[in-house]
Amino acid sequence: MTHDLKRCFDILEISSSASHEEAKVAYRLMCQVWHPDKYTHSEQLHTKATSKIKEINDAWSHLEEFFKNGASRQTEAKESERRASEEQEKAHRADQERKRREDLVRTESEKASKAKTKQIDTGIRFTPSDLKSPIVIIGGGFIVIIILVCLLLWAYVLITNPMSIYNDVISNLKSGKFWKSGAFWSGIASIIWLVSVFRKKSPN
Repeated sequence: MTHDLKRCFDILEISSSASHEEAKVAYRLMCQVWHPDKYTHSEQLHTKATSKIKEINDAWSHLEEFFKNGASRQTEAKESERRASEEQEKAHRADQERKRREDLVRTESEKASKAKTKQIDTGIRFTPSDLKSPIVIIGGGFIVIIILVCLLLWAYVLITNPMSIYNDVISNLKSGKFWKSGAFWSGIASIIWLVSVFRKKSPN
């Protein structure tokens, strides 16, 4: 507080921490006490009262401007604080919305990843342990036995009478009997069976 303002409070005989209303009451009281019309009976007192009332009016004029500017500054400060609070709240809501969207995207991505993993895991796969299944063991053993028997028979015939085998094969091929024989179609059926087993065990 400047020296002039302190002097204004002193003229009104109030504390420098007085409010606007308190200063107004003090001003009116001082005007009643020092009004020049009360001292018309004495020229000396009238002159002093005139000087005093002028001093009181000047002091009140300065104080009134001080209180008015203070109220304006207080209102401006409150308005600035309100705007800052609104901006902060707006930024907070925007941050929450951004986090909500990020969480939503992350959740959807995790769901899609889990669904894809589940779809892959539920596929049928062929593993070495599947070779131990009864169907594969029995079927494979049966085919191996047939192949071994055929190889032994062919080896025996080739050793004992090779020209007879050659002539029979050529004759069957020319006449078409080979394509109608049970051995040919048994071999085809065995191959188809093996392919179907491996296709069922392999992933999609």
